[in-house]
Order: sequence, then C-alpha cells, then structure tokens
Amino acid sequence: MVALPLGNCILVRSHSRTIAVTATFSTLPGYTLLDMHAARQRNIKPGSPSQDRKVAGNGSEQFFVAGWQSWHRYKNRRACPGEAYEPTEVEHVANIFTHAISIVPALCGTAYLVSLSRSSAQTLAAIVYGLSLVALFGMSTAFHCSCYYACESKTKFRLHICDRATIFIFIGCSYTPWLLLRETEPVYAGFLTLTVLWLMVAGGILYQLKYHEKNKHLETLIYLFIGLTPAAAIIPSMLDHRSLWNLAQGGAVYVVGLVFFKCDGIVPFAHAIWHLFVVLGASIQYFAVVHHLYPSEASTS
Repeated sequence: MVALPLGNCILVRSHSRTIAVTATFSTLPGYTLLDMHAARQRNIKPGSPSQDRKVAGNGSEQFFVAGWQSWHRYKNRRACPGEAYEPTEVEHVANIFTHAISIVPALCGTAYLVSLSRSSAQTLAAIVYGLSLVALFGMSTAFHCSCYYACESKTKFRLHICDRATIFIFIGCSYTPWLLLRETEPVYAGFLTLTVLWLMVAGGILYQLKYHEKNKHLETLIYLFIGLTPAAAIIPSMLDHRSLWNLAQGGAVYVVGLVFFKCDGIVPFAHAIWHLFVVLGASIQYFAVVHHLYPSEASTS
C-alpha cells in the first residue's frame, strides 16, 4: 500500500485501487475530521453525505485511515504563516501540566535560597532569581489555561504577551546571581554586564509590546541573543570558572529545546516537550546556583 499526499487530499493505492481521503481540520481544538470517499482509479467521485464519515475499502485501507485518525488526536495541522498553532485538547492539557507542576517546587526553591543567604547581596539575588522561576512557570500555566478554557481573545492576548515578556525577565534573573555574587576582573565588569543585560531585557519586553507575534523567527533570535551574549562577557571576566560549566549545560538544554518550540504541528506534544526542556535547564542552573553561590556551612567547614 502506498500513500501519497496531495494538498489536503491523501491518495491511498492498494491492490490496484485508489482511495481519496480528504482531510478537513476542525477549528475546535482536539478534533480532526476525516471525510473519506472510495473511488476507482481515474474515476474518483465524492461519496454521499450519509457516508462521508464511514471508512471505505478493505482491511489495509481501514487500518491506514484508523492510524491517521489516531495520530491526529495528538496534533493538529501546522499553522500557516501569520497564524497561531491551535493545539489539540490533549496537547492543551500537557502544556498546562508540564509547567504547573514546577510552580510549588520553584516557591520552595526560593525559600531555600533565602534560608542559605548570609548577606544582603545573597538575599537579593535569591529573591530575584527565585521569584523569576515562579513567574516563569506561573505565567506560562496561566496563559495555557486561558487557551484551554477559551477565554476571550483580549485576555489570552495579554497573557501571551506577559508570558513572552516573563521569558526575557527570567533570562536576566538567571544571570543576576552570578553577576552580583561572583568576583570579576576588572571589578566593575560584573556590574557593567548586569546593566547592559537588563537594558537588553527591557528592549525585548518593549519589542513584545509593540511587535508581538509579528515575526516569530526574529523573536526567537532575540531570545537567543539576550540569552547568550552575557555569557561572552562573563567567561573572560569571572575569576572563578568552575561553575560556568553547569551554567552552560543549562543554556545548552534551552537551545536544544528550541527545536521542539518550533515544531508545533510537526511533532505531537512539541510545545509540552519544549516545556520539559525548560524545566530541565532551569533545574540544572538552579542547582548550580545553590552549589556554587550558596555553599552550606557543612561544605565550607
């Protein structure tokens, strides 16, 4: 059996017969309708309305269509340029769950960092970094809940902007503990890098407010630029490089996860997989902060 895609129609060739499967994708999340019409080769005619949703053909043809329907429970068609991808119902649930489960651990992690703080600088860094984790997972969960429960478009639009802006803030907060608490050479290098970083974060947020979703590829490049540029300044100026490997590992996880971020409509649960990469990258960097910037009394004695 051979299946050939032709626009929104799939031609299935099996035992000298051809079946035309017309795929019509519903606008409701989680629903994919397949209208299939059996036909002879060179004489493909639509079936009657009463038979539009019946499976025609022999066993192998029925198996192909059943597999097609099952596959499309887990993803919808890829969005056209200028459109937003509409997840299926199960994808919506996965998008919510994969970040909602990290909100409470982020709160606990923040409290733990504050408890380890022995100076005002450590306390400030702990609060800034910890609350950015809470905001990242909390805002993402709120936005995806608004998508799942079909909130009004203005509410969803505003939450989406806040979600994307929170990513910029999280990038800045991820670098803040390292630039505040680690010694640099020259001494002002850390403060200078921190200032430039937050100016870039402010620029990214302004871009979101003005050009939200206008150019998705440019938006992704801006995230990468702001996320990677400070590292180029930290590496040569920081006196202790032992901890930077863990910081780089977390950054590498984020970059790999971007592949799935751009695969909505291609890979089922692509956005939820991206969320898991974010959780993993954030976890690696959090434990690097705890181990290298907030050493316990037992480890320093």
